[in-house]
Amino acid sequence: MKLDLDQAPQAHASPARPRRIVILSDTHLSDGRRGAGSVEALRPLWQGADRLIFNGDTVEMRSPRTRDAAHQRLEELQQLTAADGVELTLIAGNHDPFVSELDWMELVGGAVVLTHGDILQPAVRPWAEAVAWLRADRDHQAELHANASAEPCDHDEPSAADFQQQLAATKRAAVREWREANQARFEAAQLSRPVRWWRKVQRLSRAWFYWTVFPGRAHRFAEEEFPRAQFVVFGHIHTPGDWVEPNALGPVRDRVVIYTGSFYLPPRPRAVVIEGRAVSFWKVRGSAKRGYRLAKAPTWTGRIDSDG
Repeated sequence: MKLDLDQAPQAHASPARPRRIVILSDTHLSDGRRGAGSVEALRPLWQGADRLIFNGDTVEMRSPRTRDAAHQRLEELQQLTAADGVELTLIAGNHDPFVSELDWMELVGGAVVLTHGDILQPAVRPWAEAVAWLRADRDHQAELHANASAEPCDHDEPSAADFQQQLAATKRAAVREWREANQARFEAAQLSRPVRWWRKVQRLSRAWFYWTVFPGRAHRFAEEEFPRAQFVVFGHIHTPGDWVEPNALGPVRDRVVIYTGSFYLPPRPRAVVIEGRAVSFWKVRGSAKRGYRLAKAPTWTGRIDSDG
């Protein structure tokens, strides 16, 4: 169900300003061809914020070709946020699986949950050329991790253990994927043009299908792992969106699933801003050359329940 919330009213000045948190994802900073371009171009987005969180795929770290540039962009990001007095937090994605030890996090007492989103799909990236290998490798890694764990679990622990196993397997598959993807691209280049076009159509079809099933998977994920979360924020699929999932029987009445889009292809980035108990969803305007900024007003603003 599409989100239908009233536009946020104009904020009024108050002596005690609520803490402002800005959330972005999929900037792909060290990709020289696409992505946000530069750290400086992103700088206007965090002005006035107390904390900045990147929800995965901040830089390109898997391939040796972009790894040095990735470390340079991270240093620039740390320097600029420190100069602006903004606390920086990085969550790992499938393009930067070891940029941080954080794979997910909770905010506002668990009412808001962030994770990149690659854990929701067994193939990590179902639109990838190496999709079959990714699915098989992730399943294999999860099985190895499960077999290696000999500690007994009580009734409440298996779900949490399975969650961690999936995260670990996804991360290992992401680290290894670039090698297999390079081989897949090489093999595809040897095919005839009609076959290459047909494979491209198949990839686009898989991406479209994934987009249609992602909200349901995201809601089930939150229901199983974070049942008290009212807002669950993902990146990964590069297409922005927001859905309300009725949850009458659970701890929260309605859960909002949010995707923040991407600065990569297609470039339709969004930002989530948390101020006190208000959560707002913003379009990001601008470009790598002109710099980025938030739209004049949020697309919508919701409020965290007092008991959330």
